[in-house]
Amino acid sequence: MLSEFYRDQDKFGNLYVTREDICNAIHILQRELDLTNRSVLLSPVLRWYATQIQYHFGSNPFTLKQLRLQLRKGKSRIYEVVRELEYQKIVKLVGQQGHAHVFELVEHIQ
Repeated sequence: MLSEFYRDQDKFGNLYVTREDICNAIHILQRELDLTNRSVLLSPVLRWYATQIQYHFGSNPFTLKQLRLQLRKGKSRIYEVVRELEYQKIVKLVGQQGHAHVFELVEHIQ
């Protein structure tokens, strides 16, 4: 699926693959892979954050500030992680509470 003419290679001839390449391959092969649980595609760090969201909030909505205070992490890190989890369709934006965005866990981690 990757054209070796358009990808950088290391000195051993291995192709460098980007995140978009992996997402395209998953999208193309999704029916064959039968991915009912998208959380298997998460990195260990994102899986940890998703598990913590599930543990602390369950299916209840939460704001970034609530998550940040619960996990005692920085504002930028929580923002990056939640946006990535939203991109992976693990959490979704359900509304606003004042100026704060409210998210909800869509897929439970096993």
